[in-house]
Amino acid sequence: MKKVLFLLLAAAMAWGLMACQSKLVQSPYGEADFDVSGAVTLATERSSYDISVESYTYLITNNTGETIQFTPDYMIEYQQDGQWYTLPRSEAYQEGSVPQNTTSVAPGETGSGSFSFWSYDFTVKEGTYRLIKPVGGLLCQAEFTIGPKDTGAEGGYIPLEQLPEELDLEELDCDLILDAAGAPAGGGEERVLDFFREVAQGNPATLRMVVSTQEGDPIVCDVVFADNHFLYRQDATRDRYGSGGITQRRYSYLVTDGDALYLSDFASLSYADGQRTLAAGQQRLLEAEALPGGWGELTAAVEQMTERRLASDATMARYYSADGVYWVNLTAEPLDYTVTSRSYGMSRTLTELPEEAEGLEIVSAQWLSETQVQLNCAGGPNSQVWYAVFDLEAETVVSAGV
Repeated sequence: MKKVLFLLLAAAMAWGLMACQSKLVQSPYGEADFDVSGAVTLATERSSYDISVESYTYLITNNTGETIQFTPDYMIEYQQDGQWYTLPRSEAYQEGSVPQNTTSVAPGETGSGSFSFWSYDFTVKEGTYRLIKPVGGLLCQAEFTIGPKDTGAEGGYIPLEQLPEELDLEELDCDLILDAAGAPAGGGEERVLDFFREVAQGNPATLRMVVSTQEGDPIVCDVVFADNHFLYRQDATRDRYGSGGITQRRYSYLVTDGDALYLSDFASLSYADGQRTLAAGQQRLLEAEALPGGWGELTAAVEQMTERRLASDATMARYYSADGVYWVNLTAEPLDYTVTSRSYGMSRTLTELPEEAEGLEIVSAQWLSETQVQLNCAGGPNSQVWYAVFDLEAETVVSAGV
């Protein structure tokens, strides 16, 4: 059944790509339509992106003597055979569905915003694109390219499974070594900051840290960012008083409370309230002592990432499957959930509730297998706990209970 499902998905994707390309129409814009005076400049944060990147940042610099304004509106065009083509909007996209808040940029200053392909009926592929935005009464453009997926997301490090039983920390290639109190005992602060800078731009990157226990035993931790989420791997085989072994878990977000940095299932720490507090999956990653010189820069960048995310995405929490192929989104609506992959998407509302379960809400999700996810519910009378198991192949809830 699984093989048939994926064959059908592959065929659907191929047909969708063909259909998508047939909808491309030549751009209505000529070079004379764009401002080239330099009064206002538009640029993407990077000139080239990995194909796994899902959200992009643009920069607008005001070189005039007056304050200018811009809204979130934008268009994306694709270059094919030397011609520019307008990407078709998806049926789900509606004009005016994006909040039209206005951003002001003072003379000599630079403002920023984000864009993505979510509203287009287009399968992103390698090639040359351009972002088009009206800014301060002018029409601006910025070209960028999308290249192949970065296969170097492992960072060039020796896999955890191949590390020697006895570690020489002076010889071990890593980014940061922390003592039992969380203070730096080796490594380069700039290398750590470089990792988070890449993450902020959506680029694949790996951070390797070594944390010492109270007894001085080293625990090696890898944080791998790829495909817009984090894989946290921990090697505790040398911890004499711990559970030992190599474990891993996927997280969706990077968040901070100002004192520490966390990998989290929740898009914001402020979402962790009420019943959902109990279900907040978080991994404490770094504290201020770890980066005494760069902590302010790091927390400011993470807070900015969170603000941008919340401004454009209603997702409250996201849970990835063990292999990272599928994910489940929860929103502020207590019983709504979305099961998604890059080639599959299905929105559902949990309706299989018993009559006496009024007041329940989905507080977390956990993957039982590659194709089954358990939705954990809580609330209601007497803080009742309930669950439902959604099956991707059956496309429905297949079991439920208390």
